[in-house]
Amino acid sequence: MKSKLSIMLAAKRSEKQLTKKQTAELMGVMPMYYARFENNNLTPSKRNLDFFADFLEMDREDLWNIIEEEKKMKL
Repeated sequence: MKSKLSIMLAAKRSEKQLTKKQTAELMGVMPMYYARFENNNLTPSKRNLDFFADFLEMDREDLWNIIEEEKKMKL
C-alpha cells in the first residue's frame, strides 16, 4: 500500500515533469535510493526532510507530522 508521502512525491514529480532519476539527482542520491521513498519502502529521516519539504513545497513540520503519523499506523 502506498503511503501519503509516496503518493505526494509521485504527484509532485509528475507535476514538475521530472523522472525519478532527475529527482534523485536534485536530492543528491542514487535513483534507486530515491525510488525507495516513492515506492514506500523507506521512511525519510530528518536528514532528508529538508529536501522533501522543499520539493513538495510544504512546511517542514507539517511534513514531519505526516511521516510520524504514518509510522504510527504501521505499528
